[in-house]
Amino acid sequence: MLKTPADPVDVGLLSAQGSRFTCHYPVPELPRLVAGLAGQAGQVEAQFSFHEVQGFPALEGALAAQVEVICQRCLEVFLLPMAAELKLAFVGSEEDEAEVPADFEAVVLQDLRLSLRDLVEDELLLSFPLVPMHAVGSSACRPAVKVLSEEEVAMLPEDPVVESPKANPFAGLKNMLKRED
Repeated sequence: MLKTPADPVDVGLLSAQGSRFTCHYPVPELPRLVAGLAGQAGQVEAQFSFHEVQGFPALEGALAAQVEVICQRCLEVFLLPMAAELKLAFVGSEEDEAEVPADFEAVVLQDLRLSLRDLVEDELLLSFPLVPMHAVGSSACRPAVKVLSEEEVAMLPEDPVVESPKANPFAGLKNMLKRED
């Protein structure tokens, strides 16, 4: 294991050396992620393993975090476990993308410099659920609004439709015109 390098890193050099290391990022240091959270508690653990694949610098890794979000079912704060897997190959131009193995995602980097912190934040944002909720059947989740079953809906009394008289916005104008004659 290598000591964590400073951002941005040279992925070409790290891949040539076969570097492996783990980084920890406090959630408050990831401002784009924090914007969608209920709190700033927690940290992200990122494991990185650099190597070469078909002559291109490559990165395989895993991210793990627990972040505070608001459940959109019960509107309570809860800890959401998040995880992401990385399999990236770094290329110098779009023309090189076709040469990257299919199980790797090609990333174009002109100078082979990469901010690991930005990469971690991007991957977590991509894996963030569209609607965060407790797991189905969780005892911690009590919906803020009761969802009625079909039988309960059928038992509801029918509200009579009451039509209100429509107000004519020009009624006053009509009376004013009559007075002028």
